[in-house]
Amino acid sequence: MSHDDESSEPTQSRGGGAGVVRAVSRWLRPSTLGLVLIAFALPFLTVSCDTPGGFGHVSAGGTTSWSGYDLLSGSEPGRTAEHLLPAAESATDDLGLQPLVLMAYALVVAATVCALVIRARQRCRLVTVVLAGLASVGLAAGLLLARAQAVTLVSEQLADREIPPDRTIASFVDVGGGYVICQVLLGVVLVVDLVWWLAGRRRAAGGTDSAGSGVGAVR
Repeated sequence: MSHDDESSEPTQSRGGGAGVVRAVSRWLRPSTLGLVLIAFALPFLTVSCDTPGGFGHVSAGGTTSWSGYDLLSGSEPGRTAEHLLPAAESATDDLGLQPLVLMAYALVVAATVCALVIRARQRCRLVTVVLAGLASVGLAAGLLLARAQAVTLVSEQLADREIPPDRTIASFVDVGGGYVICQVLLGVVLVVDLVWWLAGRRRAAGGTDSAGSGVGAVR
């Protein structure tokens, strides 16, 4: 009998508090991953409003921000409406499609689907640990590349402007809260599932040892 399947557990463990904990844990994982997908709509990168002379399509005091969905689709960033420049005076703020961010998003979607359809708890935990870990790494790498592109654009547009002595070009490009939320939630899924998967492995090994000892005693 496999220790990987929920049906392998004793019937009495399904009642009471254990059943409630199991039900909550089953839906907590896909719910957390769903929140990651929602957080992709929040800013991942922002060019600060105090950028000298403004940036891209906005004048001084305006903000340009890219959500996770902007980065994975190559869409135009969000811009402060009241600071929009005429088309003739604007510069490029296009970062294009970021393949690593798109890959990370696809991995989160895959992890969410697996969390919903895989019934064997240990197998589900292992799959989500792998997918969440890969998504986190891919997202970090994708954001680093996107930020490097944004810093390059800001550097080109500030080439003839005076920069405050206490600032650098890179300091005008900030990591947004959406990215931080995504990484925190992925980290929670990764750590919790890894801990429970390892605990399940230890329980399975202990059960196997006990069964072996019992057979030896009968003999």
